[in-house]
Amino acid sequence: MQICFGKTSNTMQQLMRNRLLFANKILFAIIVLLLSSSSLSAQTVKDNIKIKGIILDSLTLEEIGYATVALMGDSSKMTNAVPSDVNGKFTIKAPRQESYKIVVGFLGYGTKVIPVQGISPEEDEVVLDTVFMTQGVTLETVQVVAQKPLITSTADKLTYNMDADPESATSSTQEILRKVPMISIDGNDDVRLNGETNYKVLINGRSSTMMSKNFKEVIKSLPASSIKNIEVITNPSTKYESEGIGGIINIITSKQQIRGFNGSVNVGVDNRGGVNTGLYIAGQIGKFAISTNLGFGQYINIGSESNSNGEYFNSDEYKYSEGHGDSGRAVNNNGHASIEASYEIDSLNLITLSGWGYLGDYKSDSESSMRFFDVDNNLTREYRNVYDSSNGYGGTSVSLNYQKLFMKKDRSLTFSYNLDNSPSDTFYESEIDGVLNYDSYKQRSENDSYTIEHSAQIDFYSPINDKHQYEAGVKYVLRQNVSDTDVNEYNYDTEEWEGRPEKVNDLDYDQHTGGFYGGYVFKHKKFTAKAGFRGELTFNEGVSKSHTGNVKLETDPVMNFIPYVNLSYNLGKGQNLYGSYTQRIQRPSIWYLNPYVNDLDPFDISTGNPDLEPVLANTFSLSYRKSSQKWTISVRGSASLADNSILRVSTVDSEGVKTSTYDNIGTNNNYTLYPSISFRLGQKLSIYANGSVTYSNLSSDKNDLANSGFRYGASIGGNVQLWKDASCYINYGSYSSYINLQGTSSGYSYHSIGLTQRLLKKKMGISISASNPFVKYRSRESLVEDTTFRTYSTSDYVQQSFRISVNYRFGKMAAQVKKARRTINNDDKMSGGGAGASTGGDSN
Repeated sequence: MQICFGKTSNTMQQLMRNRLLFANKILFAIIVLLLSSSSLSAQTVKDNIKIKGIILDSLTLEEIGYATVALMGDSSKMTNAVPSDVNGKFTIKAPRQESYKIVVGFLGYGTKVIPVQGISPEEDEVVLDTVFMTQGVTLETVQVVAQKPLITSTADKLTYNMDADPESATSSTQEILRKVPMISIDGNDDVRLNGETNYKVLINGRSSTMMSKNFKEVIKSLPASSIKNIEVITNPSTKYESEGIGGIINIITSKQQIRGFNGSVNVGVDNRGGVNTGLYIAGQIGKFAISTNLGFGQYINIGSESNSNGEYFNSDEYKYSEGHGDSGRAVNNNGHASIEASYEIDSLNLITLSGWGYLGDYKSDSESSMRFFDVDNNLTREYRNVYDSSNGYGGTSVSLNYQKLFMKKDRSLTFSYNLDNSPSDTFYESEIDGVLNYDSYKQRSENDSYTIEHSAQIDFYSPINDKHQYEAGVKYVLRQNVSDTDVNEYNYDTEEWEGRPEKVNDLDYDQHTGGFYGGYVFKHKKFTAKAGFRGELTFNEGVSKSHTGNVKLETDPVMNFIPYVNLSYNLGKGQNLYGSYTQRIQRPSIWYLNPYVNDLDPFDISTGNPDLEPVLANTFSLSYRKSSQKWTISVRGSASLADNSILRVSTVDSEGVKTSTYDNIGTNNNYTLYPSISFRLGQKLSIYANGSVTYSNLSSDKNDLANSGFRYGASIGGNVQLWKDASCYINYGSYSSYINLQGTSSGYSYHSIGLTQRLLKKKMGISISASNPFVKYRSRESLVEDTTFRTYSTSDYVQQSFRISVNYRFGKMAAQVKKARRTINNDDKMSGGGAGASTGGDSN
């Protein structure tokens, strides 16, 4: 991390000050280490004097805690440095016989230089006049290298810094996400934000349809080393589209600093036979800069075993069921690439281009058996199923931005265009062996689906003065959703595959969304208020195609006005209080609308629902944070209240066939408390702990269903420096079961340990790690029930793994690919749990 005095934008200074407070607190320790040789010589002078002072904001007269105060001699070399305390006061020792300067710096403020001369021999102490610092003054840059805190937060978002987590060198993104506050992963590997599976996933602030559908599969194989930060935006402002009830997960890919030519290469292997490689290359020629990040990986699941039993209350002939399944070795091959490029026409005009791409293919083979019994426990039906399946998924996103700056500081106008393409294909071939009272058959099913998204946006931002700023913008989004299905059944008589058009249901579905937004920021001393609104006009049109004919799908235009309020107050002494209110919309994407019927298991069918309606949720939050030189403590409470919510619903007919789809079910209210704490002792030791307590209340008058209850979770971890350039980390987490509309799904626990050694002047890193080294197998449990049936299932699989990886950096790093200040942020498609073979994420 590079910390710069001067050349700091005052656009969001008050918020930046809260975010960067921790970095300023550790500047003192860093400067002392860098200047240890000079300070040793200064310590030989016994006749020292004390210089005292206090540092205040020139506008608000607020104390500036943890600013860096440096002592500079006649040669302009620093000889000593101290931080100001929480009240802005400082005391620094100086040799009497020299004349010198006091240099005061704090992020977001101009550097203050104070000459000190003419001290009489009798004086042992000098009290300076109050040091007033001005926000945003551009002065000559001073750079200091410092260690990032693991977690930083503001009123709008929480940021998990991958550079500060040594486990990121060897882990997958999924393993890192388990440690991020407000994010959890349930027993089915579905990622939840604030307990919700209907949230948005962005890549570098831009929509990723691929992530919306395959998030839980991608994060298993995506190396954490390719990611710079993970942002959890629980209270998105009006510049973001209003969809995603749980909030936004924004994944920032690695962007190293560049000038000339530099890069890095890494490779890793694990005990399952998996491998991951990565290459980063960056270069700059004049005003043109470009960086690329390439990677390939192979994630291997070595097999699992599952068992299930059920009871069906509306059938005497098929009253009970027993199932057993075995999954063989599954291989997930994947590759990813990203590019960042910029051309600075002049100091006021900038063109940027960015792109992200990911391709994956998951193949597996399995077999299962199912038996049904009547009310007297007599066997009434039995079949076996042997099947192979493959799921291909991917996505590309390209963004082009033009930014125009003005002579007035921080005023900007940005034009953006984004193209997002997300293909997905599912293929399976199953052979049913009817052992008792069931016909044998062989079937192939293939579904090709994709979403192409075009987005155009204009953003304008302008500060009126230090107290008032405003922003506004307009946007248009076109999403083209297509699903094509082909189903064939094997004719044993002719020994040929024959089409089954009666099982085909295709979809062409377009969604048009036009939006505009306005935002206003007011700052007064310790108080900051942000308010705004967003208007969105949406209408859908499409065609559902089947062998019986086409059905036109069209909705009337719907206009939504979304309010946004965010308040923050600085309580002093490192304490801040935040409060917010907004609304979020959940519009179902193709993965929920897709009518494709997945009957791989003929008694466990899943499909989408083209008739889903949007959902509106009210979200509230209140949080408190206190920071000191060593500690950061925060507590956040939130509430999400939604009606007509979209959840996964299962029904069972009299033949014992379970069909699962998505429906607008009714109430889905969640109340959550998130406490967290972190501690850092210099560069030697850092410890963190996060917790969560959530009460969920779900009900559906339409389906006569209701469920409620608490869930709990906690994680703790730490990193310690063992010897020179070597560190060790350890993590542990545990989460209780999740409350669903029709039952519960099991929780999970995890632990990990690793060691990293830096070599060759820290250009090379060698890391070894173990994930769940003391527990080889993990078990998933799931209970689904309503008034007509009850099913319970378990699945056991290997969770233990061991890895080793090597990373090497080459070249020099000094500048960075520039980015437009405003760009497209599409967060208006529902996403969350994995797609499976049919329709997309699981909302239940």
